[in-house]
Amino acid sequence: MERVELTVRGERASETPSALADVARDHREDYAGEDFAVIVTERLYYRTLDSVQATTIFDLVEETTCEVTVVVGGGKGGLARSDVGAEADEARKIRREIESLCETLDLRVEER
Repeated sequence: MERVELTVRGERASETPSALADVARDHREDYAGEDFAVIVTERLYYRTLDSVQATTIFDLVEETTCEVTVVVGGGKGGLARSDVGAEADEARKIRREIESLCETLDLRVEER
């Protein structure tokens, strides 16, 4: 499993989960509450013929601070049951998407 932890800061920090609404995956489920959002996605990796699932949790700590946790697992196909880097690859992709969207929203991203 791979884990990424970020803190997003800025005036529009509460918009971070909705900014990811258009990010495509093979399968996607969104859950939202008053001060949190959870996005669960799945992507098929052809090199292992297996899927990788990512859970991205947005916790709005205060109006200008959102903590983001991404947990990725799966993709362990084949005889060696190796993910061939699929978990790390998916974690990097989601991190880059969050950083790119935060740049668009003029938000700062810090690693926790």
